[in-house]
Amino acid sequence: MKIAIEKKRKQWNEASKRYIARHPERYVAAKKKKVDNYAKSEKRRIKVAEWSRFAKYGVSPTQWKEMSKNGCEICNGFNRLCVDHDHETGKVRGCLCHSCNASIGHFKNSPVLLKKAAKYLERSRL
Repeated sequence: MKIAIEKKRKQWNEASKRYIARHPERYVAAKKKKVDNYAKSEKRRIKVAEWSRFAKYGVSPTQWKEMSKNGCEICNGFNRLCVDHDHETGKVRGCLCHSCNASIGHFKNSPVLLKKAAKYLERSRL
């Protein structure tokens, strides 16, 4: 089964190479269209994220730019930044990376539990 799949893949690759050799203009046009579509989808993704932050938390694109310029307020990372908010009051607390935001959530947004966890880690390093 695996050999048959590899054989088909090889045949497909060879056929693709022959097609590209015969129709280079079509290949270039298709590549350009794919790149253009990606750029459009990336712009759309950014617009949807901006709208979502504003609709959910009232954070404008200008405010978000200011909030996120220094990265995550805990680890200073820039990977998958998100708006951190208090689930009880809805008040925006700041900008956190996805990992730090999820970690706070796992500790039920409790400073007491986070302090206990910090003490546990410090104690285990001795």
